[in-house]
Amino acid sequence: MSNDVWKKPWLRSTTNAYIQTPLYPGMENLKVNDLKDNHLGIWNVPLIDHLFDRGDLQAITNVPILDVSRGEHIWAHISYGVYTVRSAYKLILKNSQIMICYVCMVIVTLFGTWISLQE
Repeated sequence: MSNDVWKKPWLRSTTNAYIQTPLYPGMENLKVNDLKDNHLGIWNVPLIDHLFDRGDLQAITNVPILDVSRGEHIWAHISYGVYTVRSAYKLILKNSQIMICYVCMVIVTLFGTWISLQE
C-alpha cells in the first residue's frame, strides 16, 4: 500500500476511510507502507501509537497486511473482502459510471496479477 496516509481513503470503514488524527508535523508525505515493519510483515504498532490517536490506531491495525508476492488480495467493497461477481454487480448497480470504470480496472488488475502468478 503506497497510498498517502492522510490524503487518501484507505481504512476499512463503512463510515470514514480517512485518518482522523490531525497531520503530524513533518509527516506530510507519509505512506501507508511506512507504517509497516517490513521485516516481520506486521504493523509497526509503536510508531502508529506515537503518530495517531487510539481510534486511528485501532482502524489501522485492523487493516490486513497482504503478501502480494503470494497473490493475496482483498475486495474492499464487501465486508469479508472476497471478490464475487455478485458483489461487483451490486456495486455497479449502486454507484455511478465512474465506479463502473474503477471496478473494471480492479478486475483487469486482479486478472493480470493472477495470470503473472500462473507463469
